Amino acid sequence: MDRDDVTWYKEELDFQMIDWDFDPDTHIGRITIDRPPYNTYTQGTTAELIAGLKAFNFLDHEQPEIVVRAVIIEGKGEKAFSTGANLDDVDENESDGNRTKHDYENVVLDYSPRSFGGDMTGPIFLDHFERFPAPIIAKIQGYCLAGGLELALACDFRIASTDSKLGLTESNIGLFPSAGATQRLPQLVGTSKAKELLMLGSHITADEAEDCGLVDYVYDPENLEEQVSEFARALADRPPLAVRSIKSMVDLEPDVSKSVGIRIANREWARLHGTPDYEEGLAAFVEDREPEWEGVGHSWKG
Repeated sequence: MDRDDVTWYKEELDFQMIDWDFDPDTHIGRITIDRPPYNTYTQGTTAELIAGLKAFNFLDHEQPEIVVRAVIIEGKGEKAFSTGANLDDVDENESDGNRTKHDYENVVLDYSPRSFGGDMTGPIFLDHFERFPAPIIAKIQGYCLAGGLELALACDFRIASTDSKLGLTESNIGLFPSAGATQRLPQLVGTSKAKELLMLGSHITADEAEDCGLVDYVYDPENLEEQVSEFARALADRPPLAVRSIKSMVDLEPDVSKSVGIRIANREWARLHGTPDYEEGLAAFVEDREPEWEGVGHSWKG
């Protein structure tokens, strides 16, 4: 795959609410929510975000090897990563009171969410990010609030600028985050801190978010892009099959018992043993040289 192929592919995608890009040299993809200044979600934004991830999966399946080895998601401009759903965009005709039991039972089939926060399609939307096979980095600058922070929580890593403000603010309008933050946040910051952030609905600084484990790294705004790109390149330079296996093993469903999880991990470890990358890694270690990863393995693709 070369840059001409990527250029043609981007033109075919024709997104309206996101920018989509892929660098075939670094193997890093990028999705930018293109609704400045606050990059809020509208009816079609979530559908395009899902389509953007599926476009990366398509690239992998079109090549013999895994080509997408890390993805960065960010918001357009310096004002906000995202502040979540545009409340003015919610269709009153699609309110909870007008949905039937049948609608809720079959909402898993709905990939065009009408709203991000209150609709049950929210968790399904974010599952696409959490379950995407390659690591995803949320590059956070400015406001990262409500559904925007829920999106960042569904990513593998969160890297923020010092001028960022983060918060799950749904309680300020009498709600709570419905797309998984009540489960994901305690895993990062602990139960008591999660309750505090959710109940008070206040903004915290990037430094406070780093201190409690909500974000992984904080940098000055002028250094953010360089540091995020460097981190993405470090991930992309690692053996792609092993990286994808590690992500899937760490993210096993929480109701999987410890003993079952260990057995699943053992089987995954055995699968890696039979790959060219394992043989290359072992040979490079013995020969004291840098390995050249192939990333060949169809069953590791999304």
